[in-house]
Amino acid sequence: MLTPAASAMSCGARAHHCAGSVVTLAVVVLGMVLTGSVTAQQLSVRGGGGGGEVGSHRGRGRGGGGFGFVSQYPAGMFVAGSSIGAMNGLYHRTELNHTHLHAVEHSYSNVDTGWWMVYTAAPPGGYTPVGDKGSEWILIDPAGADRFGCAGGSYLPGAGESWQHVARHPEYSRFIQRGDTIETRDDVEGVWKKSEKATVNRGSPDESRSSGDEEPLDDDFNDDAPILVTFDGEEPRRIATQAWRLRRVADAQDTAVQATHFGDGGAGVDFDELPWQVVAIMSHDKMIELSNSKRQYDDEVARARHAKLPPGFEDAVRLLEMGTETPSSPPAGGGDLGHIRDADAECRSRHFDQAFLLYDEAVASVRDDPVPLARALTAQAHCHRRSLDPLAALAAVEAALDAVPYLCPALFEKGLALLDTGRPVEAIDTFATLAVVNASWPAIQRWLVHAHARARHRGIGPVDGAVADGYVFGARVRTVAAYDGLWAAGDGAAIVGLGSVNAPILIMFDKNQKVINTQREHLELISSMKGVEGGNGDGGSEDSASSGEDTAATPFDHFSALGNLPADFSDSEFKRGYRAASIKHHPDKGGLTEMFQRVSAAHRALSDSDLRETYLRGEDTGIALDEEVGSLTDQVERRYFPERTGFRAFGDPYERKRPFQQRLRAEAEARRRNSPDSRDEL
Repeated sequence: MLTPAASAMSCGARAHHCAGSVVTLAVVVLGMVLTGSVTAQQLSVRGGGGGGEVGSHRGRGRGGGGFGFVSQYPAGMFVAGSSIGAMNGLYHRTELNHTHLHAVEHSYSNVDTGWWMVYTAAPPGGYTPVGDKGSEWILIDPAGADRFGCAGGSYLPGAGESWQHVARHPEYSRFIQRGDTIETRDDVEGVWKKSEKATVNRGSPDESRSSGDEEPLDDDFNDDAPILVTFDGEEPRRIATQAWRLRRVADAQDTAVQATHFGDGGAGVDFDELPWQVVAIMSHDKMIELSNSKRQYDDEVARARHAKLPPGFEDAVRLLEMGTETPSSPPAGGGDLGHIRDADAECRSRHFDQAFLLYDEAVASVRDDPVPLARALTAQAHCHRRSLDPLAALAAVEAALDAVPYLCPALFEKGLALLDTGRPVEAIDTFATLAVVNASWPAIQRWLVHAHARARHRGIGPVDGAVADGYVFGARVRTVAAYDGLWAAGDGAAIVGLGSVNAPILIMFDKNQKVINTQREHLELISSMKGVEGGNGDGGSEDSASSGEDTAATPFDHFSALGNLPADFSDSEFKRGYRAASIKHHPDKGGLTEMFQRVSAAHRALSDSDLRETYLRGEDTGIALDEEVGSLTDQVERRYFPERTGFRAFGDPYERKRPFQQRLRAEAEARRRNSPDSRDEL
């Protein structure tokens, strides 16, 4: 996916557009050729030009294939696909770091998180390395613990199941630190004897930068010998050395740290934690390009998380803090407001008249106290929606937000009320604001997907700007002018979804099905699928249908077909809504056949759990999507929560994981069928 921009480019799945040039990333399948220790690796390469990247992941790049040989260690690494988010990312090659517990030959440091990938030989008489080749690749966490290992003997590590969790002696659970007791691994003539004990004066990487010792350091102390130890005895000796020459005498802390990674000490089998995509970056130029793309990604994350809010947000937060509340406090119900507690109970029992009397009393009792007032009004709005009066709910929640702007429960109820009144585009804006205020609000991504799906079902799926502008899901566009390497002037395309924060419109070109994120300034609207939003508080289409007006714009808006069905309906609410709509629109009762058919279709789609999820995720919108477009859920995550997808410089990081999981499931099923218990059942 390519991303053109006016001045800076967002990275996509298979190419980067940086400094005005397009570089297609090579996608490869590794095959190792080992004829001894470290030798060249033969690579079957697929993908376009540019070069400089080889990977240990399987890809489906477009273009011709070929073979190449790697005869040197990479300039950097790219890791993705691990459930340990901090382990993913870009690793640059560094000078040897002698605070590591291994005799490292080559080391790579994560540019953001403090994780390391190193190539090292196993210590004589120590543990057996992964693959039993005498050397291995290791992924080390920021505390200095060995976490994953991959067989050595090659210039490039593997990916996915090529890596293993490693459970080693607790001495490998963290860096050496000040105050540790250590012993020497081997004799060093004239310096120490094997197994001599000493105390560490300076150990870990941070301690190596600033010791705080009162005594001046020896003149020969430098980065090549960062560990400072003192040997006790009749003549104490203070010596600077490397960590791999020492063995820490493990203590209870080491054992506890090890247990957090590996339970009872056995190697873990959490396949989700493995690095399922590992790409070797063979040139420094490519490392620079990837670093630039990573900065653009970080900018998108920052913009998504810190979108500009109107004035007053900070004042609202201070107000909530003074009232011992937070913006994400749960909806009213409980607390010290007895009227609200009683009103909530009446609402759950569907005694709405009594509930609203109690809500009114609660509101009146806290009229001069904005935080409790906002909570009371939010609870009242929730009950209005349960009573199928979304317009009253919207009025109540607007009053709550007037009292305390950005109160998360109120924003959430407002988004639901907007959905219930047939205004999904406004609901999208409200949920998006909630995501900025509190990205961890329960199921906020799901509700953004739902709102976008509802908008698409009505033909008004926004991708950039106001719906009135016409740039909606399914609209037809053409390019304004040629963009070198990407398109020619006048190329036709369809809007197929949400792009990134910086390039919000996702289009697919007619001539080659290429998918690109871009901005509106590069496009000209040809035709729009724009429908109608809102209007009458019941979905905006039912009355027009009964009056003979065209209803083709919203044929799949199942919620409007069932009246004021709440967006978060319960089973009993769904049954009541379907029964009422069936009676109202039954042809024998004077209803229109078309509307009755829509009611029946809505019942089929929303009563079956699988069909309902398909509908709510917008998977029934009818446009065949390329893998680079992704589902609506993927698009929403990319737009509003880019930090969740991570920096995907080389496409889908789970491409290798899926067939592995399928194989595991097949093997487990075969074992089950062949087990004695299974045969006995047959």
